[in-house]
Amino acid sequence: MNSTIEKTYKELLNKYEAVYNNLKSKQRKIAITRLVYFLLGSVVFYFLLKSTVTAISIYSFLWFVFFLPLLRFSSKISDKKNYYKHLVDINKHELNLIDNNNKLYCNGKQFINPEHNFTYDLDIFGKHSIFDSINRTSTFLGTENLASWFNKPFLKNNQIIDKQKAVKELSTNLNWIQDFIATGLGFKDSFKDLESINIWLNNQNAFIKNKLLSILLYLLPALSLVVIILSIFGIISPTLVVVIFITNLIIVGFYLKHINKIHSSISKRLIVFNKYSKLIRLIEEREFISGLLIQRQNDLNGSNNSASKTLKKIFTLGNLLDTRLNIIVGVLLNGFLLWDLQIIDKIEKYKQKYKSDILNWFSVLKDFDAYISLAIFAHNNPESSFPKPNDKILFDTKDLGHPLINEKTRIGNEFIIRDIKRIKIVTGANMAGKSTFLRSVGVNLVLAMIGSSVSAKELIFKPIRLFTSMRTSDDLSKQVSYFHAELLRLKMLKTELESNTDLFIILDEILKGTNSVDKEQGSKAFLEEIINYNVSGLVATHDLSLGNLEQKQTDNFENYCFEIEFENDDVIFDYKLRKGITQKMNASYLMKKMGLIKPNIII
Repeated sequence: MNSTIEKTYKELLNKYEAVYNNLKSKQRKIAITRLVYFLLGSVVFYFLLKSTVTAISIYSFLWFVFFLPLLRFSSKISDKKNYYKHLVDINKHELNLIDNNNKLYCNGKQFINPEHNFTYDLDIFGKHSIFDSINRTSTFLGTENLASWFNKPFLKNNQIIDKQKAVKELSTNLNWIQDFIATGLGFKDSFKDLESINIWLNNQNAFIKNKLLSILLYLLPALSLVVIILSIFGIISPTLVVVIFITNLIIVGFYLKHINKIHSSISKRLIVFNKYSKLIRLIEEREFISGLLIQRQNDLNGSNNSASKTLKKIFTLGNLLDTRLNIIVGVLLNGFLLWDLQIIDKIEKYKQKYKSDILNWFSVLKDFDAYISLAIFAHNNPESSFPKPNDKILFDTKDLGHPLINEKTRIGNEFIIRDIKRIKIVTGANMAGKSTFLRSVGVNLVLAMIGSSVSAKELIFKPIRLFTSMRTSDDLSKQVSYFHAELLRLKMLKTELESNTDLFIILDEILKGTNSVDKEQGSKAFLEEIINYNVSGLVATHDLSLGNLEQKQTDNFENYCFEIEFENDDVIFDYKLRKGITQKMNASYLMKKMGLIKPNIII
């Protein structure tokens, strides 16, 4: 990590740890204060037991009145403490101080798909992956959204450029970004939460539309209040209050099954609305410059009402519905006010009014959450650059390296493929850098197409569909041998090519599962076959004879290599890409050095 960036995170960590420790101290003092207040109150109450009922009632009321703010203040301090704990964790994470087994963010393991066109080969998802390195999303929506960008990168220049501008702007607002993440980490949402909300949004609760019931929802609570007042003044019999009370309970009981169904589907899920309302408020209150961020911020306007306030209101109504869980309070509220039906009616009206807006607000939130991940990646890697999409040059880069390799030890390379129907054949000794280079090209191309910065001094590229074949494996459960698995992967590639769209391929040592002669002939024939399609890319191989393709089809094939040097009984790797076919191999040398074969054996 850049020393300046590291210093920034250390300063923030020290700052937030100080605040967090101070809040912990306050919380302990408040807990002690509450305990003392309760004990003293109990002692006073004990001595008041001999007093009048009026004195006891007044004291109990005053005790509760003063105790309630203490509870609220304690809750406020607790929430604030948790918020600063998340800020501490965020900065520890950036400084790599958090144990890998206690990761703060999702590593994308659930998105691993061996059959995907490129993500599995390029280690996009999983532990120590690209996603693991970049992801800073604090919502399930954002995590899935970021993963979808990696799975299906953008192919339009204007989309990529707009996202680059958004990421660039956010990368300079570290404090706002950390505020957003810390707020989001306050509650962990999940697929089940969002699935329940989606089902609820799309369900129609017909019993709420009952016209008679709609009238009773207003008439009976009003009648209850009037009857209570009149009975207090002795104008009517208290019996009528009981009649109305029982009538209201019967009405609520008639709809109890529907009420329970709605309550169970949303009660625990609407807490997500509280989290999302806080995050959306941060977006609403921020001033942005880039067009895409302004556009997405404007999308929160919806029905000319604050998105954050609407979601907060629905969450509050959900909390009010939870009061039914207290049997005594629930019976009283329903008996006098038809409480459950009243609250559900209000929630349903909000749902009907804002249903499409809510889904749109979630879409805005998931985009900002994903932008933030790319913004932190750009912020943490000031040596990286934002690539330039174009319609002419396919791939032209300087000082290209793999983003997961430390910039202090990373070796960059220059490389260019100008147009389609160009395949670069890369040869080289074992461990010379072929596979790392191929992954560097693939990973940076994917990053470029999702609007991220890349690990290169410069990159000009044309957005293009990508296909790789680098780590094929057998599958005994499906009775698929290694060689058969390779053929199936190449068949997938051929199918992609037959769609007649441009394709960038990265192949690493194809047909490894057969003998050398068969491999050489098969590889050569396959490359000669696919070059007839709209294809370009890289093919790494140990078969030096594939280099002959350059002589046969100069316009389509070109040789590149990674060389090694032998010096003082050591192998020297410089990991630099050169033109031509490699002249040196190191397998037998390394086997001798490791004692696997005798030193005098000549291979």
